[in-house]
Amino acid sequence: MEFKDYSISTGVQILKRQPFEAIPFTLDFTDVTDVDEAGNKVVKAGTPIGADGAVDNTGTVVGISLYDVTEVNPQAVLLKKAYIDLTKAETSSGLTISADVKAALPMIIWE
Repeated sequence: MEFKDYSISTGVQILKRQPFEAIPFTLDFTDVTDVDEAGNKVVKAGTPIGADGAVDNTGTVVGISLYDVTEVNPQAVLLKKAYIDLTKAETSSGLTISADVKAALPMIIWE
């Protein structure tokens, strides 16, 4: 039996403060181009995610990734209700969070 050793980091803390509510979600890495130090595809904390599990910076978004997620373990935690540091989320994800995303997630407070 062969074993591989992976180092997984939670990355940046995008929450401004407690409390928060989130759901488990499986991500789709088909169109992801960012990679981590180990060469695995990665979706960064603060990235808006659509119903299909792909990055979605539009009004059809279903949540915001709480942690960095790699293709090795595509299970994400999507924020549905939270206080998020907008600057940290945008810096981490590499995206400017659109007004459509903010409108689609009324229980997310961007500070």
